[in-house]
Amino acid sequence: RYYGTVAGLGVFAEHPMLGAGAGTFMAEAARHIPVERGMVSYAGSFLNVAHNEYAETAAELGVMGLLCFLVMLGSALWGVFKRVFWP
Repeated sequence: RYYGTVAGLGVFAEHPMLGAGAGTFMAEAARHIPVERGMVSYAGSFLNVAHNEYAETAAELGVMGLLCFLVMLGSALWGVFKRVFWP
């Protein structure tokens, strides 16, 4: 899981504004992990997911996608907060 996050942040560093593209994490991640780790899964693909939604969203969709994701998450949490504390 650690190296999935490292890969996600590495991809994000290369494509900060708009990301590498939706669904491209597997293709982009292998370049950001040390080869000596020898981590291979799912038919030779390096990683199938980052195991960190924030890092994967940032890598695939960039700052704009990450902000949209955080707004969506925050609005859901705000709705729960309002319902619990202001009935």
